[in-house]
Amino acid sequence: SDVCSSDLIPALRGGDKEGITVRQLLYHESGMPAGLNMFDVMIDSASYKGKLISARKDALHPVKIQNRAWGHRDASLRTDIVRRQRSDKYPTAIAEGLYAGRSTYDTVMSRIYNIGLRKTNAYNYSCLNFCLLMNIEELISHRAHDEFVAERIWKPVGAHRFTYRAAENTPDADIAPTENDTFCAGRLFAAMYTTNWQPSQAVCKAMPEYSARPRMLPNYARCGSRTVATANNKCSATTQ
Repeated sequence: SDVCSSDLIPALRGGDKEGITVRQLLYHESGMPAGLNMFDVMIDSASYKGKLISARKDALHPVKIQNRAWGHRDASLRTDIVRRQRSDKYPTAIAEGLYAGRSTYDTVMSRIYNIGLRKTNAYNYSCLNFCLLMNIEELISHRAHDEFVAERIWKPVGAHRFTYRAAENTPDADIAPTENDTFCAGRLFAAMYTTNWQPSQAVCKAMPEYSARPRMLPNYARCGSRTVATANNKCSATTQ
């Protein structure tokens, strides 16, 4: 469709994304970058001094995230968008002992609405395109993405085991753990989105490719005595 996404997403009106069409989002020709730096979104900048991530391990950066990426020892998550205890405002488990809510979703989507575009709209795979497409779907359908696709796509084709938030409705033994993200040392982040780190696909396939919706964030699972992210997560964090 050549309908402008801003006709469907009010938050895009009047900005540099106003003219991006739905077709461009589908074809990855929107000019959107590949994803968000989720560490930058989720980590409290007041919790550490200096660089958050270093290319080399040193005294301040002992936490391995992936090759050539070491996290600051003092970094901690923001408390205005995630909480350690479940509540009505933070109902969705994104890791063991870590919960997200509407403020998480709104924060991520605000970053996506306001992120700078690339200099060209030549093909560039971007999970943020999927986030905006999910946003459009929810605004039109007035339904949560996971509920919509379950009823309109998965159930009709018999894909009864396709789901978001698998830890809430699937036995642990049936969930294949794939990621063990240890950054913020001992406080599993479970790769909220993926992008750079990759929300790339991670808020969005997790949250849809998906989307930046808290209810769709990847859930955690257990592998022996370790808590790890589920297969819903495509984060590039190091797998142990």
